[in-house]
Amino acid sequence: MIKPPPFLLAASLLLWGWYSGFIVAAVGMALALESARIFRLRWELSRRDFERIADLCSIGFASALAFQFVQSRHFPDSLLSALIWLPMLFFALLLAQRYSTLGRVPLSALFWSLRKRRDDSRAEQALPLDYAYFCLSLLAASSANPRTSWFFPQICVLGLYALWPAAPKRKTRTTWALAFIAAIGVAFALQAGLLRAQTHLEELVFEWLASRWNPPADPYHSRTAIGDIGELKGSDRIVMRVNAGDRRPPATLRAATYNMYAAGTWSAPAQLFTAVPVTGESWDLAAGTGESVGLSAWMDGERALLALPLGTFRLESLNVAGMQRNTFGVVRVDEAPDMVVFGARYDPQHALDAPPDPTDLNLPSTVRPALGMVASEISLPEDDPQAASQAIAEFFGSRFKYSLALANAVGTARSLNQFLLEDRRGHCEYFATATVLLLRYAGIPARYATGYAVQEWSPLEHQYVIRKRHAHAWALAWLDGHWQELDTTPGVWAEEEKASASSLQPLLDLLSLFNYRLTLWQHSDPTHGGQSVTMLSVAGVLALYLAWRIWRRRRVHVPGSAALAMHASLAVSDPRIADLLEQLKRLGYERPLCAPLLSWAATLPLTDVEVRGTLQATIRSYYRTRFDPDGATAEEEQFFVRKMRALLEQLSAASADGASVARQA
Repeated sequence: MIKPPPFLLAASLLLWGWYSGFIVAAVGMALALESARIFRLRWELSRRDFERIADLCSIGFASALAFQFVQSRHFPDSLLSALIWLPMLFFALLLAQRYSTLGRVPLSALFWSLRKRRDDSRAEQALPLDYAYFCLSLLAASSANPRTSWFFPQICVLGLYALWPAAPKRKTRTTWALAFIAAIGVAFALQAGLLRAQTHLEELVFEWLASRWNPPADPYHSRTAIGDIGELKGSDRIVMRVNAGDRRPPATLRAATYNMYAAGTWSAPAQLFTAVPVTGESWDLAAGTGESVGLSAWMDGERALLALPLGTFRLESLNVAGMQRNTFGVVRVDEAPDMVVFGARYDPQHALDAPPDPTDLNLPSTVRPALGMVASEISLPEDDPQAASQAIAEFFGSRFKYSLALANAVGTARSLNQFLLEDRRGHCEYFATATVLLLRYAGIPARYATGYAVQEWSPLEHQYVIRKRHAHAWALAWLDGHWQELDTTPGVWAEEEKASASSLQPLLDLLSLFNYRLTLWQHSDPTHGGQSVTMLSVAGVLALYLAWRIWRRRRVHVPGSAALAMHASLAVSDPRIADLLEQLKRLGYERPLCAPLLSWAATLPLTDVEVRGTLQATIRSYYRTRFDPDGATAEEEQFFVRKMRALLEQLSAASADGASVARQA
């Protein structure tokens, strides 16, 4: 087993701390490890103690990985973040190795399978984790993504220092060093080539996908078909929360607006998004004064549309990388986290949507006859916009019913003409579409809006909650020189959908609230100390508990150097020497704690000179096979096995008749 050179782990920890930003922790950890060279105090830790420490480290790593995943909702990112914490998470295990009398870590602490098989000889074996922890520190430093030309040379220097004890004899070490330098050059060229190959492969894959798969033409909700919102009506999942304080919240939150209708589909072609400037923590869409409301929303992706009150002119404390808006007042954000929490200031009387154009009066020829029949039925005024909009609202409120069961007998979707002239039942998309087209028939510019209705107060959360089934559609009408919302869907729709909610909704709401609070805590400002205090408190309690358990163990003051004690302990747990120590113990020769094996054997009062010589020769052979940096040859291994077998036979015979070996007074 190769003995690591002095201060190797301290150097690797300092490298990790420098690039990961944990330099203070790295200095403290390095001092704690290297202090074992000065302080002689050691603890007699049992195998079970090591297993508990290893379990605690594993739980810490799993918790860190789960925490990072819940925070980022992206497994590769969470894995990289957890890897950066590895030196701290597994530091307790290495510290236990350094300050234990064993000086190594039992294999049963590293492998659960060995704990169930106590009769397995491998469960009694132990290994030093110095080089494993060294590699772990380099992995964590690399995961910090250090973008500096110095990182690779520093890794190479540490690698050379770590492998130097394994170098051959002095006469050939120059050749070995040159070979190591050549390997570094090959490694550098190989990683550069792999990087270029990866970039080229990604380009080829993207080109191949682009040639065989056309992405949807609606990446930012530029179109919607009747029935799209109806598909969301069956979900009770909470997607937004509205906190209006003591004021009445906005009735709707708009996410998208459309102005062209054809074949059952609304669209908004030629809508360009322009950047919204940010000032401090505010995104200013326009100047204005008005009411404020607090909003929180789960984001479906890093680029998404925001559902906002009509007339929103400023967004405050919104943690996104960028924001754009189009002429219809639709707001899009870039690089949004999984949940956004922000404030919105709005004035419903001053919507930021562009004034109407001829498109806002366009009517498809397929629905003109049906619209004419309805206009005649309700005597739709053509010269009084306010009266016309009121007549349309009364028409739908008194002669239509709300329903989500809209498929025909053959399973096909119903047309707008069927909705207007035949059964007169439908959901919000039919009401909103028919309202927009009837307004246009009366000469009133109108647009189609989609978003959510704000209607459910949560006594549990003391704020309004918006579920997927609250997805809604309504009309925007140009009345009195500005855009106004006109919702003609019968008001019973909310109660009808609530009646069909799942019986598990209270439990699911409780889980949703827990997830919401947890996400709020994760996204809280670290400068306020909330996250730091909580994480440090949990880590402090676990560290104190672990220290208390270890401190209760028996403490031993090791004579001589710590390295000598370590090598003395290596032989105790090696199954190749365990039988010899057991046989000597039966004869009354029990090895003192931490006594060097060869020195102790030389002091044994053996009367048989042949047995004494065989014992010392066997131990020297064991040292060569165990600790020689160059490793043992096959002949040396066979020689050791033969010597050990012969020695055990001699000692066994002595134990049987008590004649060959006698203990001196």
